[in-house]
Amino acid sequence: MVVSYEELEHLQACVESVRRHTPGPHTLTVVDNGSGEPIRAYLRSLQDARVLWNESNRGYASACNQGAQAGNGEYVVFLNNDVEVTPGWLDALVRGMGSDPRIAVIGPKLLTPDGHIAFAGAGVMGTNRHHVARGTGLPDGPDVFAQPVDCLGLVGACFMIRRSLVPVLGWFDEGYFFYWEDMDYCLNARLHGYRVVYWPESRVVHHSSVSTAKVGSASATWFQLGRQRFESKWQHVLDDPTEYR
Repeated sequence: MVVSYEELEHLQACVESVRRHTPGPHTLTVVDNGSGEPIRAYLRSLQDARVLWNESNRGYASACNQGAQAGNGEYVVFLNNDVEVTPGWLDALVRGMGSDPRIAVIGPKLLTPDGHIAFAGAGVMGTNRHHVARGTGLPDGPDVFAQPVDCLGLVGACFMIRRSLVPVLGWFDEGYFFYWEDMDYCLNARLHGYRVVYWPESRVVHHSSVSTAKVGSASATWFQLGRQRFESKWQHVLDDPTEYR
């Protein structure tokens, strides 16, 4: 499912890439967070997608939950509107999920359009309090972060979860408007004994921060508010010394 907020060109590229590179059974859901008429007209033209409409921007976490709850598939994939998927992307993630029922979250290698590792495109490593976005900015290649690995967290630009675990883990915390809901979900999953796995067999291109560029300084505010919520919510586990490398 895709959350839409403005940026018609990137949304079209995202939807077309899903159409082109996802031949197996799936349902494409788009939740529009109060975009203007050009986006709305485009979404009304889609015959092969479920579209849900919001009159205002409800935030990313809330819109993701709205779209996911409208479906019934075994797995839910959250996609930013500024990504483009590549051949085999979904089948690879499904294979990864199928390799171990303890995997709660799985994500692909995220790449920039010019072939570098996107922000945290090879997973987030370190400890709960001190973590780093692995690989950001490095040139990609066949041997670059080529092995699946358990992570501290994954970036929500492309983020697959198991619907069967919702009664245990819930959905995204809607107290986050934009940013940190992905790390929050990953930490919650790990605390429940589940795995968060980077799966590089799947590859997705991420045009980072396209939608947030439309809102200017509000983006930085959302980031800081999200970080404050994360640190306050998880203060009791932030000093866990367990390290992911």
